Order: sequence, then structure tokens, then C-alpha cells
Amino acid sequence: GAGSVISSITNISVIEITSDTSLPRISYENFSYQDALGSELVVNGDFATDSDWGMQSNWTIANGSANSNGSGLIYQTSVSYIDGKTYKVTFDADITSGSGTVRLGNTTAATAFANGSNEFYLQTDASNTTRYIFFNGNSLVGSIDNVSVKEYLGQSVVPESGCGSWLFEPQSTNLLLQSNQFDTTWIKTLATITSDEIAAPISGEMADSVLATATNGGHRVLQAPSTFGVGTFTMYIKQKELSRICVHFLGANKAAGFDCSDNTTFAATGIAAYPTRYNISDFGNGWSKVEMYDVGSTTRVDIYIANPTVGGNNATWIGDGTSKIYFSAAQFEIGSYATSYIPTEGSSVTRNQDVCTN
Repeated sequence: GAGSVISSITNISVIEITSDTSLPRISYENFSYQDALGSELVVNGDFATDSDWGMQSNWTIANGSANSNGSGLIYQTSVSYIDGKTYKVTFDADITSGSGTVRLGNTTAATAFANGSNEFYLQTDASNTTRYIFFNGNSLVGSIDNVSVKEYLGQSVVPESGCGSWLFEPQSTNLLLQSNQFDTTWIKTLATITSDEIAAPISGEMADSVLATATNGGHRVLQAPSTFGVGTFTMYIKQKELSRICVHFLGANKAAGFDCSDNTTFAATGIAAYPTRYNISDFGNGWSKVEMYDVGSTTRVDIYIANPTVGGNNATWIGDGTSKIYFSAAQFEIGSYATSYIPTEGSSVTRNQDVCTN
């Protein structure tokens, strides 16, 4: 709106700004990587002053460190973390005797901290509204210093640490009508979806959790938009209380089982055949990538939550009504190998062939 100004405008442009690091696609195989981190959330983490921290008995702040002479807590409230995200907690410890643990919100590090430099990756949740970090001394005699809490954003390439190469891809179509929102066009059987619960591993999306209901039967989500044909399937899974899935392709009657707790595969019971190749691999930040090749001509994909204690797809087991696993970024494409992720939101999506000129 120009008001009373006499003027002209030209060359108007509106362009989406995206954080999708797969565009352009570059191979960083020979590069070094480092943690990509958000801003600092702790105040006075170097204990330069006797302030900002609450303390129980046996803790004092002096000489540029927090010092413990027994059991008790030192803590800082109002740490502005966001539920469902992962944070990198680092600090230095000088331990004479005893031990200590670190906790962010209601998430406690799995192991006690050690002498020297410590780093923990802790995922937060919404089970406590107070935003805090605290250190719990168990007869701890020693000190901590240089406390830092920053959001973990994944791995980033160290500039000029290697020589990259372009990755050109053919045209490909993700035939799944909804790649990431499992609470929409996916059909649920004895499974409950909580949408957008944690950050997804790729494409800047949020990932859903899938819960096995407290009912005897096959706990699954499925999608059957059309006959897929012979192709390749990929998706990402992350352990919460549950870690095992079985992916079954109806029509082709091919399936395989995957466990993201240790990135191993297992036999799918009652299935006529297995895909030519199938694999699960560590994708970082607790996520695993599932890949299945040459699944045969199929009409439907079923993703079962497999029994956590018995192998196979186990179509008849009883969930506890609370245990979950995370799903994200499912893709089915015609071809003998997987291309980069193509998000869909209600219909299949085709990515054009990459073309390099001059």
C-alpha cells in the first residue's frame, strides 16, 4: 500500500526459504562432521558468580566452580527447552569420590558422569512443566564447571574439510499418498497415532508415534492407494518403549522384520518370500533407516508393530496400551534403488529428473 505516494514497483518475488539440506544433493562422503547446535540455554554455566543456581546442602559455588561435599542437588530452573527435542548437555567434572548424575526436565542421563569432559544427549518431554537442569550428587566429593545446554540440531558438514560431488537423480514418484502423517490416510488396526510428537530425522518435518493398543491382534498401519508395482520402500523408525516392526507387502507377500534398538533384521513368520535386499542402518540421533528392495508387484503396504519379545510379524499379541514407536518419512517408488525423500500430503508426488547444463 503506497498511500499518497506516487511510485512504481517491479520484479516482485516470493520464494519459500527451506532448511531441506538434500537440495541441492551433494555427497559429503569425504568430509568431517560436527554437531549443529542451538543457542546457549544455561545462565552462569561457568559459575563466575554465586547466583542463578539453587542449591541443597553440601553444594557451594566458589572459585569458578560448583563444589559438592556429599549428597544433594544443584539446579537451575527456567531453562527454556522445548518438549520433544534433543539437547546436548556438556560440562567438566573433577571427582574425588562418590558419583553424580545429570537431569534435564524429567530425563535423566543413563549413566553417571565421569572425571573430565562430559557430554550427554537428552530428549525432553512434557511430563514436567518446570524447565530445569539439575545435578544430583551421590556422596559426591568434587566439582563441576562449564555447564552448557544447547539444542541438538543434528550433524553438519565442517566447511572445507573434504571435496564434495553432485548427486544427480532420475525422475521418481513417491506412490504413498501420505508419507509422514500416519494419522490421516493410513488405516489403523489396533494402533493409535499421536501426530507431530518429535522432530523427524529429515526434511524438517515432525514425526508421529504409533501405540499398540491393549488388545489381542495385529497392531498395524497400512496404505493401499493403488497397485504399486515392483519397487523400493524406505522409512525411518525410532525406539521409544517399542523398537520392532514388520513391513509386509500384500500381493507380493514379501516381508521382513526390523529392530531399531540394535539395527538388526529378523524373520517375518508366515510370509512366502523375502525381498531381494533389505536392511536397517543407524541414521543418527536415535533414528534408523529401513530399506527394502525388489518387493514385487504389490497392492498394499502394512507396517506391523512386532511383538517386542518374539520374532516375526506376530499378528496376535497384546499391547499394553501405552508403549510406542516413532514412524517417519515413508516412501515407495518404482525402481531398483532408493532416491532421496519425496514428501507427500494426500497424493503421490513426482520429483523431476536432475539436469546439469554447462
